[in-house]
Amino acid sequence: MYFDDIVGPDYCDFTGERMAMADFNSRSQNAKISAEYYSRLQDFPGSWKHQIFVYHNFAHPDYCRFVGGEQNALAPDAALKD
Repeated sequence: MYFDDIVGPDYCDFTGERMAMADFNSRSQNAKISAEYYSRLQDFPGSWKHQIFVYHNFAHPDYCRFVGGEQNALAPDAALKD
């Protein structure tokens, strides 16, 4: 999700789109909007990477299905190891 009016000297968590996201998150148990942190770590020019968010629908039947490809999957017992 891209939000265009959230970066600048006059924007804060208590006005506009940021306040709407917080309100949405507080009203819904199964759906949330969260910052997308991976892009923020990349060396991309501009502020757009701070305007990308992710919608999570925890009630979706495929929400916990891994979609990253076999090369990124953990071995079935990897989560059990320290």
